[in-house]
Order: sequence, then C-alpha cells, then structure tokens
Amino acid sequence: MKIAIFVVYIFYMKNRIVLVISLFLLTLNLIAQQEPFYAVFWNNPSIFNPATTGEQSKYYGAINYRNQWDNMSSPGNPWDISALFEMRFDSINSAFAINYRYDQIGLEKSKHIGLSYSYHIDLGGNRKIGIGISPTLTTKEIDRYRFVAIDDYTQDPSIPSGNGKLKNFDLNAGISYLSNKLRVGLGMTKIMESENSDRWFILQNQRHLLVNASYEFLFGSMFKLIPQTRFVTDFSTRTLEASLIAKYNNRYWIGASFRSHFSLGLMAGVDIAEKVRLGYAFDYYAHDTYDFNFGGAHEIVFAIMLN
Repeated sequence: MKIAIFVVYIFYMKNRIVLVISLFLLTLNLIAQQEPFYAVFWNNPSIFNPATTGEQSKYYGAINYRNQWDNMSSPGNPWDISALFEMRFDSINSAFAINYRYDQIGLEKSKHIGLSYSYHIDLGGNRKIGIGISPTLTTKEIDRYRFVAIDDYTQDPSIPSGNGKLKNFDLNAGISYLSNKLRVGLGMTKIMESENSDRWFILQNQRHLLVNASYEFLFGSMFKLIPQTRFVTDFSTRTLEASLIAKYNNRYWIGASFRSHFSLGLMAGVDIAEKVRLGYAFDYYAHDTYDFNFGGAHEIVFAIMLN
C-alpha cells in the first residue's frame, strides 16, 4: 500500500511516474491491502460475508463503483468496481452467488472473483440464520511498463523485466442473523492467508474480520430510521464505520456516514418499486495522515431486486 501511495504522489507532482530504485526494492513484498471501503456497504454485503447471500431478495444483482482522491489528476487514483449476482432457492434453504471485483491504485491492479454459497436456517417469525462460504481467486499485477526510470532500465538487472503478476486462492466465510428489523453479520475474508511468489514479488493475503449490524426503527407506516455500523480489522489496524439512513415510503433514502480516522460522508438514493436501486455517496477525507489533501471519494450504486 505504501508503494502505491508513493508512486501516485510522485505522479501528481511530476505528471509522470519516476522510479526510485532504492525505495522500490524495499517494498517488493506485496501484502494484500485493507479490504476496500464502501459507503453503501449494505448494497454488496455478500462479497465480504457469504452468509448474507440471498438475504436481499430471491434474485439480486448489484454494482458498486467507487473513485477516490478527487483532488488528484493522475490515472493512479484508487478506484474499484464490484459486481455480484445472487439466486435463492427456498426449497433447499440455500442461495448461490458469483461476484467480481476490480481495483487499482498507482501501479497495482487487482482482480477478485468468488463463488458463494449460504444455507439458511429458518427460526420462525421471519427470523433466520445464514451460514456461508466462498472460495475466491485473487490476481495482483504491478505494471512495470508505466515506470519511467532515471537510468536506462534495460541496463539495470534490479528492475523487473516484466509485469509482476501473481494469483492466490483463498476462502471467505461468515454467519448472519436476519429478522424483520435486525441484521447482524460476522464475516472473515482471506482465511487461509495464502501466499505466492515469483522472481520479483511475494504476495501474501491478509486475513480480515468484518462485523456489521443494523436495526430499523419504524415511525408510522411511511418512515424508517436505520442506524447501522460495520467494524473491520486485519488484526493490526481497525476501522469503524457507522451511518444513519432515513427512508420514506420504502422508496427514497438519505443518510450520513462516519469512518474512524478517515472520512465523513453523505448518501442518497431511490428504490424504485422496491425492485431497482439507484444511489450516490460522497466521502470527505477528514484525516491528517498526509500533508497533501487528496480530496473526497465518489460512489455510485445500482441494484436489481426481484422476488
């Protein structure tokens, strides 16, 4: 993650990426970065907790697109897109899904594909427990051809001779509880912490734990207030996300969010006939980790919900 932030910063300052060999050689171990943050994380929950597969509706498709650091003008800005499709089979109390995620920051590109399965235990009274598992494949690539070396790179054997591209198989799993008003989930990604390497790079997946909860407060028949939170840790760093969403007539929604050490945000959207969701969120980075103000992040969400 540090090398990506460094090269994006250099790209911004110089309008091109400059290779500083000594710094690059110190970061040839590619530790998988923190799982991406989504302001509207409840639009694509099964990517990080397969137990939630099939909870939204019988047929569910969703897309989240997020573009960060809007004060930066370089193509090295972090951005990612996720897409998923879920199908629930009530006759066997199960749901299946396929998901795909692509993210890019600086010279690093990542692709993730997963297959999810969840089994639902009916507790009666519109309450159920979900148990899920998801095998995943991650591909990470460092684009060596976007480097502009100070010296002739062909004369320096310490510069990688091609793109560093590695693949890792891993496993996500989780458990969830769902009722008419309450949702609680616990998911773990990259459980195996699988590792792969080649001549130039070592890719080590990093296990993450994600806990989420939300509750719907009803005010009359038309208005809902939904506080929700998510806690994420890779067992060395911790992040708490919280949001408060007001929903009118199960159609229009607006809310505000907070992420510890990082950002404040606003979001709004519409669920058309409870079948199509369109939404937008903006996060403002309020932290002072870096001297440069990277700006905010824009997120667009879309979903289809069919029963």
